[in-house]
Amino acid sequence: MKKTAFLLLYLFVALTCGAQSRRPNFSSKSHPTMFIEGIQKVLKMTVVNVSIKNELSEGAWFCADKNIVLNDPLTGKSYPLTRAENIPVCPQQHHFTRKGEILKFKLYFPELPAGTKYVDLIEKCEQACFYVKGIILSEGFNAQVEMAYLLYSKGKGQESAEAFSELIQSHQDYPYGIFYFQTIKIWHELKNKEKAKSWIKQFKNKGCLDQAMFMEMIRENRYGD
Repeated sequence: MKKTAFLLLYLFVALTCGAQSRRPNFSSKSHPTMFIEGIQKVLKMTVVNVSIKNELSEGAWFCADKNIVLNDPLTGKSYPLTRAENIPVCPQQHHFTRKGEILKFKLYFPELPAGTKYVDLIEKCEQACFYVKGIILSEGFNAQVEMAYLLYSKGKGQESAEAFSELIQSHQDYPYGIFYFQTIKIWHELKNKEKAKSWIKQFKNKGCLDQAMFMEMIRENRYGD
C-alpha cells in the first residue's frame, strides 16, 4: 500500500465537516488514494484530516512515521507533528482487511501563523514516504480551482483554459506548476499550438518548485509539438 507515486489533481468537490467545506486542492501527491479531507484550526493546533483507500486484495498495510511536517513553501518554515490519531506510528502497522477499506486519521501540528496560504504535508522517512504538496488553504481560491476543473469536465475547454490562466495571474505566489500544466494540456487538446507553446515558455520562466516534474510530463506528452 505504501508505494510512492504521484497523482495530479483534477477535481475534488466532496464536502467535509469543520473549518473547510471542501477538500483542499493541491499540486501533487505520492499516494493516489490518499486525500486531505480538510484542515482545521482547533484551539492552538492545526488538524489535518486524512483518508487513504486500500486498493489491494491482500497484504496491504499503512503507518505514519513520527517525522511528519507541515511545510510552508513560501517561507520554508516547517511545523512538526505533535500527535496522531487513529493511525499507527511506524514500525507498527494498520493492516487492511479488505479491498476498498478506507482508513481515516488525524494529524496534529502547531497552529499556523495567520496569513499562511499554502502548505505541504511531508512524511520524512527512508522509503515509501507520503507527501501532498501545494495544499491550498483559501476557500475562495479552492472554489476558483474547482470551477476551472468543472468547466473542463463539461467539455468547455477554452473557458477552462482561460479559468486556469486567470488562476495563474491572480495567484502569482502559488509556487507549484499544476495550473500551468493544465493550461498547456488544454490548449494542446484544443490544437492551439501557439497558445500551448506560449504557456510553456511562461512556465519555463516561472521557476516553480515542481517545474522539473511537470516539464518532463510536458515532454512525454509532446504538448509543445
